[in-house]
Amino acid sequence: MATGEIDVKLENVFEKYEYPSLPTNTHIRLITLNPKASGTSNPDEVRIYLNQHPINECPKYTALSYTWGQPHRTEDVVVENFRQSIKVTENLHAALVHLRRREPVKLWIDAICINQDDIKERSSQVRLMRQIYRGARQVVAWIHNPDEPLSSEDEEKWTFVKAPGMEDYHLNKSGEWTRTPREIENYPVVEYPMSQLRLFQHPWFMRVWILQEVAYARHIVLKTGKQTLYWDEVQECVGNYHSRVSHPRNTRVDEPTGLSMAMVSIMSDFRHSIDMKSLTVPLSNILYQTQYCGATDPKDKIFALLSLANDVKSDFEISYEWSWSEISKRLTRHMIQESRTLDLLRCVGTRTTTLEGIVLPSWVPDLSGQITASPLHRYNRYEYDQLALEYRLCDVALCNETMLVVRGLWVHEVAHIESNGVSSKNGFELYCFLDSFRDWHEAAWVERDYPRGQGPSFKDNLNEFWGTIRMTKGSQAVEEHVGKKYDAGEGWHWHFRKILNEESIGDSQPEDPFDPDNELWGKNDLFDPEDPRFYSQWARDVMFPQEALQHVSGRAFGFTKTNQLGLFPRDTRKNDKICLLSGIQIPFVLRETDRPGSYKLIGACYIHESINWARFESDESRAQLQWITLE
Repeated sequence: MATGEIDVKLENVFEKYEYPSLPTNTHIRLITLNPKASGTSNPDEVRIYLNQHPINECPKYTALSYTWGQPHRTEDVVVENFRQSIKVTENLHAALVHLRRREPVKLWIDAICINQDDIKERSSQVRLMRQIYRGARQVVAWIHNPDEPLSSEDEEKWTFVKAPGMEDYHLNKSGEWTRTPREIENYPVVEYPMSQLRLFQHPWFMRVWILQEVAYARHIVLKTGKQTLYWDEVQECVGNYHSRVSHPRNTRVDEPTGLSMAMVSIMSDFRHSIDMKSLTVPLSNILYQTQYCGATDPKDKIFALLSLANDVKSDFEISYEWSWSEISKRLTRHMIQESRTLDLLRCVGTRTTTLEGIVLPSWVPDLSGQITASPLHRYNRYEYDQLALEYRLCDVALCNETMLVVRGLWVHEVAHIESNGVSSKNGFELYCFLDSFRDWHEAAWVERDYPRGQGPSFKDNLNEFWGTIRMTKGSQAVEEHVGKKYDAGEGWHWHFRKILNEESIGDSQPEDPFDPDNELWGKNDLFDPEDPRFYSQWARDVMFPQEALQHVSGRAFGFTKTNQLGLFPRDTRKNDKICLLSGIQIPFVLRETDRPGSYKLIGACYIHESINWARFESDESRAQLQWITLE
C-alpha cells in the first residue's frame, strides 16, 4: 500500500465502535494492546483487541490509573477484532503508546473497557471496581509530564530539614525513651530533585477514584513518561516531608501541592488497613478527607468511596440515573437500616446546598452540597473502633422516606449563640480566626449568668474556653488521646492574652511546666516580624493547631442554660435542645417543629463537659430514653 494511502485519517476508515452488551453483571472487558505495527507511517497508531471475561476467570492484566485530560482533544484507537475505532483523550492515547511492548499487553482501562454511553452498564461496573483493581497484577499510574527534564543530576533541589528520627532517642536508667538534645542546625537535611516536587502538582493525585485504585492495588507503579517511581518511594518522600521542622532552608510548598501529599498519606493509610483487613473509617470521614478531590461525574465523589467505608455494605446498589436527592436518601437509609449506624448524621449541618430543587428530611445530609464544616468525631472514637459494630447498634423504630424515629436523652438547652462564626474560605491561619476568638472569649467571660461569687476564675474561664476550642473532652483533634488530662498552662495564657493585645500583660514569657516540645520554644524569633501580635510558628502548631481550627471553622460558639461552653452548627438558635441519640457517641442539636413531638435535626455539636457514654448506653439507662421523631 502506498504511503499516501496509509496517511488517511482513521475516522474515514473505521466506524465508531459499537459495544456488545456484557452477558452478566460480573463480566468485564479486557484490552489486548498490540505492539507497534511495522511498516506504518504513523508510529503512534494504537491497535487493540477487546474481549469479555468473567471477572473471576480473567488472564493476568495490568490496570491503568490516570486522568482523562481535555475531553475535546481526542485520538483514535483501532479495535482490530471489530474493525472499528474508539475515541480516547490525548492523555490516555499517550499512555497506551508508552505501555506498548514487543509482546501484546493485557490491560483494563475504564474509558475503553466500560461503555461510557450506557448508564446501566456504568452503574454495574462501578460496583466491580474494587475487584478489578485488587485482581490486577499491578496498577500503573500514568502521570504524564511532557516538560520533565531528561536528567535530574543538574536539576535544582527540593530541600527541607527533617525532624530527629529514632537515632536521636535512647533508653534512660528508668527504661524510658529520651531524646538526645540536638541543635536544629544539626538536623538532617533531605534533598529530592525538583521534578519530584512538581510530580505532586499533577491533577492525578486529586482525582477521587485514585483513592480506591491505589488502596486496593497489589503493586503500584507511577510512570511519568521518562521515569518510573514505586509507591514505596513516593510514600517515603511524603513521610519525610511531613516530619520536617520549620527552617529557612525548607523549600516553600504551595497549598495544592500540600493537598496532593496529604492524599498520598491518606491512600497509604488505606493500603495498610486493607492489607491488615481492618477498614475502620466511616463514610462521613472519607467524604471530608476527599472534599477537594475532583471527578468527571460529580456523583463519583460518592460512588468512588463506598467500597472504602466500613459502614456501607457491599450489596448497596448504585445508579447514575438517581438524582442527588435519591442518592442522599437511599444511602442514609441503607446505613441506618442495614449497617445499623447513625454515623452519617454527623454530616447534617456541615454542607451548603448547591443544587436547586433538593428537598430532604432534616436527618438526611445533602451529599451534593459543598462542605462548610468538618464532621465531629464520636467522643470516644478510639475505644469505639476497637469494639464490634454489633455492640452499639442504633436504636431505631422507624426509618422511611420522611421520618426517623430513634431513642434519645435530652441533656441541655441552648442559652446563647455568638453571631460571628468563622470560615475556612481564607485558609486555616490563626489571623482568620482571631477576631472571632476575641469576641467568643469575652462572651464566655461576660455573658454567662452565674450566682454572685460562684463563677470561674479568669484562669479557669480561659482554660475552659481554650479546652472548648480544642474540644479536649471529646476526641476531635487527631493527635489527642481521649483520656488526656488537659491544662493550658501559664505560658498559653500569657501568649493568648498577648495576642489579644491586653495592656496588663508584661513582655517576659513565664516559665511553663507544660513544655510543648517544640523546637522554637524559648527562641527569640517566635513573633511574626511583620505583626508582633502573632506568635508565628508556636501559635499555629501548639496553641491552635490546624486540626483544632478545622473543627472550629464553620461552627458557632455559645453556651447552654447550665453555662456549658460549646461549638454548634451555624444554624443553631437560642432554646434549641441538645440530645444524646442511642447508637452514636456525640450530642446533636434538635429544634421542635410545628408538629407536636417532632423535631428537626440541626446537626452535631460539641459540649465542653465529660459525658459518661458507658453509663448512657447501659441497660440501666435505657429506661430513661425517649422515642424522638425526626422529620
